Amino acid sequence: MYCQNCGYKLKENSNFCSFCGKKVEKVEPEVVIDPNIERGPFKGFAKAAFPVSIVAIVGSFFIIYGLIPILYGFILSGLGLYSKQEHDRAVRSLKNCIIASIIQTSIFTLFIVILVLAILL
Repeated sequence: MYCQNCGYKLKENSNFCSFCGKKVEKVEPEVVIDPNIERGPFKGFAKAAFPVSIVAIVGSFFIIYGLIPILYGFILSGLGLYSKQEHDRAVRSLKNCIIASIIQTSIFTLFIVILVLAILL
């Protein structure tokens, strides 16, 4: 153990530094958390978001059916980003939802253009 003020090596149960006289503050040892154990309320959201995002991509090819899965996919992916272990899966799910949104928007825009052209012609 070393003095936090001057760096002098202290005896094990010293209350004061014998070199500079500063009171020794006892430092609790750090608790090592196993990174393989997920803690917190967000650990399952990324697992749920991935299949929902796949359904969103498939559903986005149909004009209305992709809206709800896209919405749920964004919500679950966003919550899954708070998970340490499943962060990468949540990012993939989020990318899938963005792709589904782009497909849905493109198809809806194409549908509106065709509808307007059909009305005008």
